[in-house]
Amino acid sequence: MIAKTVVETAAKLPKRPGVYIFRDAQGKPLYIGKARSLAKRVKDHIQRPDETPKHTEIMERATSLEAIITRSEHEALLLESNLIKYMKPKYNVRLMDGKRHPFLKLTNEKYPRILKVRRMAQDGARYFGPYTSEGTANQLRQLVRTLFGIRTCKSIDPRTCLNQQMDLCLCPSSGVDARSAYPGSVADAAAFLDGDHGEILMKLESEMEQASKALEYEKAGRLRDRLEAVRRGARLQGVQLLPGDKDFVGVAKEGRAITVALFKVRNGLVVDRSLFDIDQDLVRKWEDGTDPAYGAFVVRGFLEQYYSVHMPPPYIGTCINPSKRNELEEWLRTRAGRKVQIRRPTAGVNKSVLELAQSNADLANRQKVNALEGLKTVLHLPTLPRIIEGLDISTLHGKESVASLVVFKDGRPHKSSYRKYNIRSVEGQDDYAMLGEAIQRRYSRMLREERKMPDLVLVDGGKGQVNRARDVLKAVGARKVPVIGLAKRNELVFLPGVESPLPLARGTASLRLLQAVRDEAHRFAITAHRARRSKTLLTSELDAIPGLGPKRRRELLRYFGSVKEIKGAAERDISRVPGIGLKMASIIANHLRR
Repeated sequence: MIAKTVVETAAKLPKRPGVYIFRDAQGKPLYIGKARSLAKRVKDHIQRPDETPKHTEIMERATSLEAIITRSEHEALLLESNLIKYMKPKYNVRLMDGKRHPFLKLTNEKYPRILKVRRMAQDGARYFGPYTSEGTANQLRQLVRTLFGIRTCKSIDPRTCLNQQMDLCLCPSSGVDARSAYPGSVADAAAFLDGDHGEILMKLESEMEQASKALEYEKAGRLRDRLEAVRRGARLQGVQLLPGDKDFVGVAKEGRAITVALFKVRNGLVVDRSLFDIDQDLVRKWEDGTDPAYGAFVVRGFLEQYYSVHMPPPYIGTCINPSKRNELEEWLRTRAGRKVQIRRPTAGVNKSVLELAQSNADLANRQKVNALEGLKTVLHLPTLPRIIEGLDISTLHGKESVASLVVFKDGRPHKSSYRKYNIRSVEGQDDYAMLGEAIQRRYSRMLREERKMPDLVLVDGGKGQVNRARDVLKAVGARKVPVIGLAKRNELVFLPGVESPLPLARGTASLRLLQAVRDEAHRFAITAHRARRSKTLLTSELDAIPGLGPKRRRELLRYFGSVKEIKGAAERDISRVPGIGLKMASIIANHLRR
């Protein structure tokens, strides 16, 4: 079954080129793909989840979907390739084989050849690409041959090598000089195909300038042609000439919602994109108009927080210059141990990549604001529900009952804030009482610790659950916290003290957000309940062993970590646990293996 969060995210994707990432419950990438139209391609995945066994497994395991907008399909393909290399998703290695995009290959031979191939193999060769078209791969192969003299034919006999006779190939067998120069040419060709054009361009420009000064105009002309060929190769590869490592920060603001998109460029290629939500207090200060340049303080705050835990690159491009930029650059220089520049690019390639970060921030922020503004209006909330907490109960005939609490910030799960509550005071099947215990424990503690209360509390259920939640919130002193219920059957919203439920239009961003919170609370509750039941069942196996008391049971679990590990252990290993001799080890092993 495909997770609802995946379906809901897919429904909001634009019809623009880009890259999509399916992630599992731990946030690890399962599969990365590129698309001419994100909306259409991901819809195909969802409508045909059983296309292949591997595809079925991906869709069953995926719990979230992420999309990165690009300016063209070509750029999407290159970004997909870079992200696969950078993130190493589990299923891409197996699923890439069916793709028909061409690669270039430097063979693993004494004198490597440059070849065009369709598939990558574990043969020690170096592969470059994939490329968007046959023509691009052919032109790059020709450039590598003419610029660096890399051979393309099997024979290295200079008597039969026409390319060598036309000065198109170094032909290593043609002499000592060619053999000694060939490895360096191969290294330069590999760097060129890897996108490392900066050093090659600088070298050619320097040589051209020297030839011109020496009045060697014919040589300077040849070097000029090679220089243009390298630039043409960079354009063919879709590589923006961004030597080194850079970060680009795009910021989108709408109302009190601000999203930051961070694009990482490593070795000249975009390798990652991250989205961040800005703290609401910063948003409020920016919006109050006391300082028209408050955006500069917001950008500064983000850079300080992010680079306090991440190493800054030499260049950071931002859409708004941060306040006290020189002071911030000095702090970053101290952090990195080298010079760090913060700039607002206004032209060229740096500006293009920054605009890409900006467009992704705009999309994420727009999707978030639409849902939150809709909820604020429909539910008549006093503030935008930027922090929503969802609760659910999971139990089996009143045993091993667990309450889950999930937190969504700005429309996205904030998993580090999730909590689970083992129900202590309720005997038997009483969901209302269990919900009441969880709410009492959660919000009475938040009030004691003077922590910020949520903007909205969502419980899984109807009128009864909502009224119980309202009564408990009043009892603990949190009567101002809005609470609603979402019933599964008809997806109706219940408000406390209101007889008739409120229907939200199906397919709206607001309803999808509430469903995502409700379903995530349900998933987390079931997971916690199963874990508790499993632990209880396993522990009970040790309880049934005659002569094994509580103290020795604790020692066994402390030593092995779980009953499963004890089952797989040899009797001699079990006997090493303090207080367990060979005789008791034999009894334990025989009992667990029956």
